[in-house]
Amino acid sequence: MTGANLSGVNLCGSDLAEANLSDANLSCAWLRRANLSGANLSRARLNADLSGAELCGAEFNGADLECADFVEANLRGAKLSGACFGETDFSKANLFEVDLSGVFLHAVVFHKANLRGAKLVGAELVDADLSDADLSWADLSGACLWGANLSDADLSGANLCNVKMFETDLGGADLTGDATDSDEPDEW
Repeated sequence: MTGANLSGVNLCGSDLAEANLSDANLSCAWLRRANLSGANLSRARLNADLSGAELCGAEFNGADLECADFVEANLRGAKLSGACFGETDFSKANLFEVDLSGVFLHAVVFHKANLRGAKLVGAELVDADLSDADLSWADLSGACLWGANLSDADLSGANLCNVKMFETDLGGADLTGDATDSDEPDEW
């Protein structure tokens, strides 16, 4: 299905595991609860409804994810570096150990998302909502958090070395055991 035009198509609950949807147009498609585990979605246009979808190990390199809805989706181990984000909603999504290093995340919502062990090295989170998110053991070293909301987020054990913050809300956030508490900052 490489390069397929699936714009506006209802694929709710479909089994598309391991499918090659690279360069596909999935604009406004309905993919709720679809199984896209291991799918190749490189360079796909995905401003679609993927709420509750199974996306473990899916490849999103160069994909357009602006305005996509990933609410309660499972993206464990998905490859998201190189994707384009903006107003993407990952509320309550499982992003355990995903790599978002160097990615620009503008107005992206991670409310109550599981980002435990995620790599956000050098990521730019501008006006992002990470309230109540689990960022425990995440690596945010060198990240920029401009106007980000991290209220009540769990940042225990997270690497926060060289994080740049401006107008960032950390009210109620758990910062126990973060790298900035270390007596030896060079260990990170």
